[in-house]
Amino acid sequence: MRYLSRAMVLADTEELGHEGAMMCGRCRATGLDVRSFAPLIGATLMLGVRPPAARGWTPYPDDRRLVDDLIDLADLVAARAGAAMALTRSAGAARAHAVAMFAEAACADPPRQQDMASWAAVMGDCDAALEVLQALLHRLRVIYQRLMAAPEQLGETYAAAYRLVSAGRVLPYDGRWLTSTT
Repeated sequence: MRYLSRAMVLADTEELGHEGAMMCGRCRATGLDVRSFAPLIGATLMLGVRPPAARGWTPYPDDRRLVDDLIDLADLVAARAGAAMALTRSAGAARAHAVAMFAEAACADPPRQQDMASWAAVMGDCDAALEVLQALLHRLRVIYQRLMAAPEQLGETYAAAYRLVSAGRVLPYDGRWLTSTT
C-alpha cells in the first residue's frame, strides 16, 4: 500500500512533538508563567507528546532564543505540511489514473477481472491515504497557527512586567521573566 504507508509516515508527528516538549521544559526551567507559553503546550499536545513536568531542563537565556526555537519548530511543521500537500497531489493523480484504468478493464470484452481488482486496490490505497492526509493537513494548520501565536502570547503575558522594569520601577516580588539582555 504505497500511498497509505507514506501518508502514515508523514502523520507520525511524534518527533516534532518531542521538540515542542523540550521547549516547554526549557520554558518551565526559565520560570515562565504557563499561560505565556500555552500555545506551545497546545501545539505539543497536538503533535502527540505530553509536555514534561520534570525538572532538569536548561533555561532559555533570553526571549530571542525562545522565539527563534518557536519559529524553527513552525518551519518544521510547515515543511511537513508541504510534504503532505505534495503527497496529496500525487495520490489524487494516481487515483484518477486508477479510475480510468479500472473503467478500461471493466469495458473490455470480456471484462478483465484481475486488472479491475488490481486497480480497485490502488484506488483503495489512494482513498485511505487521502483521508489520512486531509486530517493531517488540518491538524498541521492548527499547530502552525498555535506556534505563530506563541510569541504574541508571551509578549502579552509579560508586557506589564517589561513596562514596569523599563520605567525604572521594581517588581513587588522576585519576579522572573525573559529579557533580551543576559
